[in-house]
Parts: sequence; C-alpha cells; structure tokens
Amino acid sequence: MGPAVWDPASGLELAPTPDGKDPRRRRPWGSAVFADAEGRTFRRGLALRQYFIDRDGNPVLTADGRPVHRLVDEQGQQVLDGEGRPLIGAVEIPPGCRVRAHHERE
Repeated sequence: MGPAVWDPASGLELAPTPDGKDPRRRRPWGSAVFADAEGRTFRRGLALRQYFIDRDGNPVLTADGRPVHRLVDEQGQQVLDGEGRPLIGAVEIPPGCRVRAHHERE
C-alpha cells in the first residue's frame, strides 16, 4: 500500500458533482472568484473571496450546498492547521454573488 494521500477537505461531507462523482477524485481543484452581476469582486482583507472548482469546472460544495475554499481570517490571512497546511471549509457567498460552474455562461 502506498503513502497516505492528504485529503484537503477532511471532515467535510462533500456533495457529488452533477454527474455523480466524488469531487475529491476530481482534483486538482482550481479557484473561482466571487463576482456580482456588475463584475465586482469581493475581498476579505487583501485576499479575494473564492471557491474551489474541480478539474471539470464544477463548484466543490458541501453536502448542504455551501461552496468550499481555503479559510481566511478577517485580515485575509490563511487559517492554518497544526501542521501548517491551509484549513479548508465552507465559505460564505458574498451578497449579490452566486456559485456557478466554470463552464457556465452568464
């Protein structure tokens, strides 16, 4: 048996992709930036507000439909675990924004 693979979203129950796949098996994940209808982006401190998309462009969501990304504090600094890795969890959708698949058109 090979070395254990780090699960970036351990402890989170993730929703399957639209075609029923486990998003953990659709890595690497990229990031999408929250933007409103006018194209304005949102920040927390200096960090852009983002959510993960899988390699097929589908948003990575919790089982209850919340988007997932690296957690940041009020100053926009990444929140790290005890081993120095970024914590990943559900993130808030900024007002006026929506989560969409990367391949969707406006």
